[in-house]
Amino acid sequence: MYPSLQKAFLSPTSMGINIIVFFMITGACYCGDRLLVIQNRYYKAAIDNSTHALIGGLCWAVVESDLLLSSWRSWMNCLICVFLAMSVDFDHFLAAGSLNIEKAVHLPSRPVLHNTSVILIIVLLCWLIRHKVNGMTTLALMILSSCLSHHLRDANRRGLWLFPFGNTPPLSFPIYVGGIFALSLFVRSMQYYHLTMPISEEKFSESILA
Repeated sequence: MYPSLQKAFLSPTSMGINIIVFFMITGACYCGDRLLVIQNRYYKAAIDNSTHALIGGLCWAVVESDLLLSSWRSWMNCLICVFLAMSVDFDHFLAAGSLNIEKAVHLPSRPVLHNTSVILIIVLLCWLIRHKVNGMTTLALMILSSCLSHHLRDANRRGLWLFPFGNTPPLSFPIYVGGIFALSLFVRSMQYYHLTMPISEEKFSESILA
């Protein structure tokens, strides 16, 4: 293991923060899923989207880890991921052609941003132009973390939509939560590599706002 990666994953502070965040993710998933039994459409949609937002932010908190203790940019990155995780559901309204919640949640099929293949293509395109656009590597990883965590949680009910291959079976709670954990650690390792080693702390904690 490279020294910087070893420091990233095995330092006591990093491990402690990530364990706490993993418990928070598990709690958010559990509570968010259980609250979906509520009958009011507006409350249900708000709770579901807020849960996605919280999980998106927490996933990036795993990526930043101990840098959250020293860098305001790390917190800004988490907030950006909150917005990205929430924004996936905006395509319900675009597909419905209306801001009416009843129309948005009763679509005949899942809208385009809920297609995992589309998200992976977007991430790939961002990754391919990362050398030409400042901050594109971080943005690509943010989209991957935020949107795929959203899809994994949705997959508990409907599976992952992988065009043109169809849908996977619904994922059980342990599998989708474990998938979110694995995704967070994968994105963290990718951010640390950032193509070249070693990566300085300043480079690692870059924000797409910089």
